[in-house]
Amino acid sequence: MLAKFKAYYSEMLSGVGMAMSIHENIKVKKVDSLEILSVKEIDRLKTTQGFKYYHRIMQSVYLKKYYGLIIHNFHGIAGQLKKDTAEIVL
Repeated sequence: MLAKFKAYYSEMLSGVGMAMSIHENIKVKKVDSLEILSVKEIDRLKTTQGFKYYHRIMQSVYLKKYYGLIIHNFHGIAGQLKKDTAEIVL
């Protein structure tokens, strides 16, 4: 964990989720998450190797001081050109 930052975690599946770290000086009003790609929808999507993806959520952090400012965090579905990390398989 980063010093002077607070982690806000949202769970996608049991034990699997995403987090956003926000500096302690930034006051958070609330944190929500919304499913943007369901388990049913991923049945038709597979990696280039034929594996299935996790379903996806969008994490939203609403800030107190900056009226109307919402930070959204989500992970999309990588295509064949994914370069950063290996694909995760359940």
